Amino acid sequence: MDDIEQIDLPPSIMSNKKPFLKKGHGKLASDHHCSTELSLKRQNSVIIDQVKTKKNHHQHNVEANALVKKYLNNIRKNENKENNDNTFQNKKEAWK
Repeated sequence: MDDIEQIDLPPSIMSNKKPFLKKGHGKLASDHHCSTELSLKRQNSVIIDQVKTKKNHHQHNVEANALVKKYLNNIRKNENKENNDNTFQNKKEAWK
């Protein structure tokens, strides 16, 4: 451990580094461009895609809800049928 030499750097070297950007130094290159035909087409396509996705999602929810209602109705019908069959059997046995 004695062969390691520690060197202290002067504070002037460390003071040049800044941990953050100064005001206005974080601008993008695209900030200096006006809108182009490509950017307008891209913007419109993104909006159209979002609307389509929203409509498809809504339609999927409607179909899924209809399927769940159909499933629950079938379960209720089967339960009612079983209850009616049991009631009929009980009445039949009572008359014996």
